[in-house]
Amino acid sequence: MSKYQVVVASADAARFFNRRGPLGPLEEFKALTNPDARLPNREIDADAPGRSFDSVGGGRHAVTPEHDPRTQRELLFGKTIAEEIEAQRVAGNFDFIILVAEPKLLGAIRDHLDPVTQRMVLHTVDKNLSHLPPEEIVEHLP
Repeated sequence: MSKYQVVVASADAARFFNRRGPLGPLEEFKALTNPDARLPNREIDADAPGRSFDSVGGGRHAVTPEHDPRTQRELLFGKTIAEEIEAQRVAGNFDFIILVAEPKLLGAIRDHLDPVTQRMVLHTVDKNLSHLPPEEIVEHLP
């Protein structure tokens, strides 16, 4: 019988479940938390933005970051989740995986998975279901 793993994540937490077969119940075995997710931007990045010279003339202006501090922390948490998924794969803990996360975080997780692990992703669900009990999460899985 194939081994399945389901990862349900949000900006502040990720829950890892094992599932025996495609229709078995979810059994939680690991949780990760992101304590920075609830911090206001001013506490995450208290420094002023850097400054840059204009390419022509003598003007200077603030450099706008590509993402706000909270989004940067969420993307970094996506990388942490992807690293844990890959560690689970290397350990042989699953044959297939289902990823469930809010769209931005789901993209960050997928971007950081190696090609071997990406091929093991059976389905993705772009919803935040991290607050639900396992019995209700199952209802949203394909």
